Amino acid sequence: MKALFFIPLLVIAAGCLAAPVLVVCSRRRAYEPWAKVTYILIGVLGLIWTGLESAVLLLGDAAFGPVGVALSHARTLIGGVCIGLTIAVVIARPYKIVPNERTQTAV
Repeated sequence: MKALFFIPLLVIAAGCLAAPVLVVCSRRRAYEPWAKVTYILIGVLGLIWTGLESAVLLLGDAAFGPVGVALSHARTLIGGVCIGLTIAVVIARPYKIVPNERTQTAV
């Protein structure tokens, strides 16, 4: 039954790895340099959040002790920073759409 709790965490971890790669390697949109750094930071913090969440889940009933509460507080803090950075980047829209240049054919 515990394995079902880790499936969403794996999806979140995959998203944290994919988002910065897609932003840095995007050809359709030209992102500002600060946005690329922010997406990389969001990815790293998201992976840290995923690790802390899995640690809290593995603790089980011991999560109500001092160590579990400290991990839970750190997880909440990091999650809030990730959500705040994501909202800031989405609101700012720091990209320009690159026009799709087609090859010209000789007539």
